[in-house]
Amino acid sequence: MEPKKLRFACFEDTSIGLLIPKDVHLFYYDICADIEMGQPFIYSWDKDVEEFIAANNLIIDDCVAASIPSEFTENVIFFTIGDEYKGNKAAALFHHLRDAFAHYRIGVSGEYLCMKDYDDKKKRTTMIGKIHRQLFKELMDIFFEQKAKIENNQ
Repeated sequence: MEPKKLRFACFEDTSIGLLIPKDVHLFYYDICADIEMGQPFIYSWDKDVEEFIAANNLIIDDCVAASIPSEFTENVIFFTIGDEYKGNKAAALFHHLRDAFAHYRIGVSGEYLCMKDYDDKKKRTTMIGKIHRQLFKELMDIFFEQKAKIENNQ
């Protein structure tokens, strides 16, 4: 009998590969650590975030679950905002990023990060995004700068 082959992939598209170590570091030590310490609530979807999104022709926005597309589109991220994050768009995004990472639903396609969060109980996608790796890092840096200012009482 032939042994079963394990498939470590969460995407049907087999061109989406695994994260490189520097991406894993960003998600594990920066994004997930903030969630565990309750810090995403300090982030704000402020003017700097909006200007960065507009300047780089990104679409990053919240919507209802029924409006989330099923396919990845370059430089587009859509996500839902659950009751626990009403009024805090940034915290909702960080929550979805943490969940996508924790459930192995973040992969790489060329220079793009492909991310998907899924609500297993309700059987629906709650976030989908495909964003250029460097633009994603720069966006996260804007949020991390907010945290640094608060921590330094500026």
